[in-house]
Amino acid sequence: MPSPKGGGSASLIRMCGAEAARMTQELTAQGRRLNTDVRWVKVYRVRRWQSAFHNSIYHLRAQGFKQDTYRKFRRQGWDNAETLVYTNSAGRYVGMISRGTSADGASFIFALYGN
Repeated sequence: MPSPKGGGSASLIRMCGAEAARMTQELTAQGRRLNTDVRWVKVYRVRRWQSAFHNSIYHLRAQGFKQDTYRKFRRQGWDNAETLVYTNSAGRYVGMISRGTSADGASFIFALYGN
């Protein structure tokens, strides 16, 4: 993923521990309940780069994806989460859910999921 414009020392780390496993299980289970195929989930921790959430799928526009208005997935206790979904005409989708994890707004956790 490209670094933020203007430089800086942002970091993007793929999570693979217990918290990431819980998020993967929760999103997959929600997909089954909603009759939505969730084939993959990737969980990241971002420091000092809030826009990573949006920048990570912005490039999909060139592949025929567009922002959709539905918000199917939620995480318990993530009332302040931000959700974004991009879909294409072939029925493919990429969704994201994100929330801040630090009081100063410098750290975020987000999950990418899709079919």
